[in-house]
Amino acid sequence: MVDSGRTPRAVRTTPAKAGVQLPGASRRGLTAVTSFVATGPRPSPGWMLLLAASFLATTPAAAKTILFVGNSFTFGAGSPVQHYHPDRVTDLNKEGIGGVPALFATFAEETKQDWKVSLETSPGKDLAWHLAEKRQLIDRKWDVVLLQGFSTLDAARPGDPTNHAAAARALAAMLKVRNKAASIHLTSTWSRADLTYRPGSRWSGQPITRMADDLYAANAQISAADPMFGRPIPVGAAWNIAIRNGIADGNPFDGIAYGKVDLWTYDQYHASSAGYYLSALTIFGAVTGIDPRTLGPREEAAEHLGLDPLVTQQLQRIAAEALQPSSVVASSVAAGRSNHASTSPDNFRVSGRPLRSTFLPSATRIQPSGIEYSSTSFRSAPLKRIPMPRSSSAWSK
Repeated sequence: MVDSGRTPRAVRTTPAKAGVQLPGASRRGLTAVTSFVATGPRPSPGWMLLLAASFLATTPAAAKTILFVGNSFTFGAGSPVQHYHPDRVTDLNKEGIGGVPALFATFAEETKQDWKVSLETSPGKDLAWHLAEKRQLIDRKWDVVLLQGFSTLDAARPGDPTNHAAAARALAAMLKVRNKAASIHLTSTWSRADLTYRPGSRWSGQPITRMADDLYAANAQISAADPMFGRPIPVGAAWNIAIRNGIADGNPFDGIAYGKVDLWTYDQYHASSAGYYLSALTIFGAVTGIDPRTLGPREEAAEHLGLDPLVTQQLQRIAAEALQPSSVVASSVAAGRSNHASTSPDNFRVSGRPLRSTFLPSATRIQPSGIEYSSTSFRSAPLKRIPMPRSSSAWSK
């Protein structure tokens, strides 16, 4: 080969965009490639290092990691969700659980995102138990961690967030040592019908939406007071919206009205497949910033769980509504008892456009695509490519 006597010049090219790139995708294969054109003398060692770096630049980015810490509300007790695709997640306790984390993993796979999903769950446990008994399993580096506590915050003192808050802060402090940029969120769960319609409970005789409102208000106060946390994940708020909008039946003790969804399972305590599915949709939308409606009525997990496609679509719309800035979880939150009056990212809009996640640290935050999706037709299909503003948001902390 003849030496041209000219110095090599790096020419940077941008990748072709083939097909639809959903927000939050791993962007595998879309990394810009650096090519070199020989325009100078024989390559120096430094040039060889630069060439090696160009190969590294084409290596797919590492998958983001997410850990679900919780109890039966996370692992899907009382429904087929509990053993749904355990092969798609890592159960740190090696119990073969799939649960809500497996639904999240399924959604991520369908939207071509690269997530490594792990869970550490045990029935009837609060966050203090996980800290004391499972520290050796969860004390490692994670990108996102979701903490789901006891269904009443405190088993001995229902509704009292004191011990729940202390354990949550201790877990968050431990996790932040491993990764300062970790995005940590409290998952606010749903109202228990058994504690609302039966006597002897703190919430007996209250509106069915009240317990979920109280749980969110407590978690929002904890999160607002400590910069280690981002905003709570509004799972209970999504349930409340389903009830208020007439999609779900609010009182399973008097029978389920025709055409309505039962979000609870047989014990009126845990969730049904539909209830866990709504929970997973809300978590997925909150963490990734992707509008849940883009999954469509024929979404894989919903079909495997036997959900009616029309119900699937309704639940996806409810999850999206729960993540809107205008969605106020409860009158107590709206009245100012919490600094988190909204349950959602400021830039998650009603239009159906999937936007970037505001839960993730800014350094790893996924950028939006220029695609707008239809949520009005039976099949959610891309409509057109449009420019999207990349405004900043202060939701994640």
